[in-house]
Amino acid sequence: MDNIDRQDEFMQQFRQCQRDLLAYILAIVPRHADAQDILQETAAALWQKFDQYDPARSFAGWAQRFAHIEICKHRDRGRYRRWMLNPFDEQLLEALAAKVHRNVSVVELRDEALLMCMKQLTAAEYDLLHQYYWGEQSVQELATEIGLSERQLYRRLHTVRQALKRCIDQRIAEVGA
Repeated sequence: MDNIDRQDEFMQQFRQCQRDLLAYILAIVPRHADAQDILQETAAALWQKFDQYDPARSFAGWAQRFAHIEICKHRDRGRYRRWMLNPFDEQLLEALAAKVHRNVSVVELRDEALLMCMKQLTAAEYDLLHQYYWGEQSVQELATEIGLSERQLYRRLHTVRQALKRCIDQRIAEVGA
C-alpha cells in the first residue's frame, strides 16, 4: 500500500470513530479543551503506529486504547490535577472509562449484527427502509408511491424493524454478549 492509500485508509477509519472517541475521552476528562487536545494527540499516536494496525480487528477499539494512554499522559503532565476533587475521583474515572469501553464494544457488536441482519431482508423490505430513512420523500409521498395508506406504511415499517430487532438480539445472544 503506497503512502497516499495508507493516509486515505487512516483518515477514513479515524473519521468513522472520531466522535465516539471524543465521547470516550470526555467521559474521563471533563474539560472540553483538554479532551480536544487529547484527541489530537491520540490521532498523532495512531498515525505513527498505523502500520501496526491489524485490519481484522476493530479500529475504534484500537484507537480507544491509544486514547486511554494519552489520557494517562495528560494526567501525568499535571494539568489533570487542577480539576480533581479528591483521590477517589481517579478511581471513579477509571471505572467510568471501563464502562464506556464496554459500551463501545456492545455498540460495535450491535452494528455488526445490524449489517448482517440487513442482508437478510428481502429487496422490498430493504428498499422500504432505505426510502424511509434516506429518501427525500415525505411519509405521505412514500405511502402513495408504494400504494399504501400512511397507517399501513407505518405498520409495515414496524414489522420490518421488529424483525431486525429480533435478528440482532439473536445474533448477540449467539455471541454471548
